[in-house]
Amino acid sequence: MKLHRKYPHLEIGVVVSDSSHLETLLHNGVIDIALIQRPYNLEGYDCISFPAVNAVVVAHNSLLEGFNGDSIHLHDLGRFPLVLLRRINGTGTFEFLQDKLRKNGVNPNVIMHISQPNVILDWLESGVEAASLLPESEVRAEKLAHCRIIRLLPEVLIFFPTLVKLAATPEVGEILAVLEEGDAREDGEPA
Repeated sequence: MKLHRKYPHLEIGVVVSDSSHLETLLHNGVIDIALIQRPYNLEGYDCISFPAVNAVVVAHNSLLEGFNGDSIHLHDLGRFPLVLLRRINGTGTFEFLQDKLRKNGVNPNVIMHISQPNVILDWLESGVEAASLLPESEVRAEKLAHCRIIRLLPEVLIFFPTLVKLAATPEVGEILAVLEEGDAREDGEPA
């Protein structure tokens, strides 16, 4: 909203997609700026990194019979079928998370991978009896009727939101400055 108020005549196009697709759009000159998971290789990018977002477990209620806690340990995820986030192309959170699970003695039972958090939530809510690890910022408890959010112990930082542009792209400093303020919302503005 701040960007729109400051530049009311600027046409703003928004593309919601997987990080790898947005990187491709950046490289093809289709978009100027992307808010994505921090690229594995930062060479050629100008970046503004935001604080890491905690991972939470979202599990279908059918998997939680007899479970009354509000947290679960990382090594306990091996007992759940998992639906995980995965980039369309390249290496990212999916591979990092599988490696982290294996290093903690968990052989993950991945039954599905999806590129969008909201699609994972839709599938779990529609009856897929599985669990997922998602960015806490993408999950709202009040929108879940058939799933529960559970804190993960120890905390796992695997989601690193980053505002990127190609270093070769002309400077858009004023726009980046407004976007960098990100969480400094005006009263009443949605998150």
